[in-house]
Amino acid sequence: MNTLVVVPFVDEPEATIECINGVMSDSVGVCICAISDGSVSSSLKRIINCIRKDHDGLIFIDNVDTKGIASAWNTGLQLFHNRKELEYVCFLHNDTVPKDGWLTELRLAFDVNNNIGAVFSSQGLSSGRYAEMDYDSVLDLPGYCFMLSRDIVERFGRFEMFEVRPELEYFSRMVDEDVRFIEARRSFVEHKGQVTTSKLWTMPEYLERFQKVVDTIKT
Repeated sequence: MNTLVVVPFVDEPEATIECINGVMSDSVGVCICAISDGSVSSSLKRIINCIRKDHDGLIFIDNVDTKGIASAWNTGLQLFHNRKELEYVCFLHNDTVPKDGWLTELRLAFDVNNNIGAVFSSQGLSSGRYAEMDYDSVLDLPGYCFMLSRDIVERFGRFEMFEVRPELEYFSRMVDEDVRFIEARRSFVEHKGQVTTSKLWTMPEYLERFQKVVDTIKT
């Protein structure tokens, strides 16, 4: 195994199981860390525990309290840090369905491009295999699937505990170090739409905080 895929979730059994099954069905050399962030669905937890019995590569972490996506991602980063055999970590929302070859294309991007900060799955039907993205384009990404290398994690550390879109602050630190952002145009991940963060997006105080973060990064 050389890649850790971190999948945070708050309930949503159908979407979560479809996502986990999608990762397992087409991912060679992958370890999956499914992190419940305060889920109350006992049936979902039972299903995940049943899947674990047949798949040694699935790790289930059950957080009783909801701490937010940054906390869940940092839990995954700690696991990644401790598992030295892992080379890459991919953060995947539970409202996604990975398509054939998605993870291989993300990993290959690090082999054919230099000084990479993060690699993203395809944002649409575009020609070519890889494309460099400017930072303004990165700010517009939904952030539901991106991969970091061990070198980047060691350089930039943990996610800051913003309530919404903590990846933006993380990427802003990369810009200061002049690293590159790459779109892997043959890595397809279907995004069903904000199941992972839907509760946050409907709360005005979180939207206001998110806008302040974006304004700070752009300046």
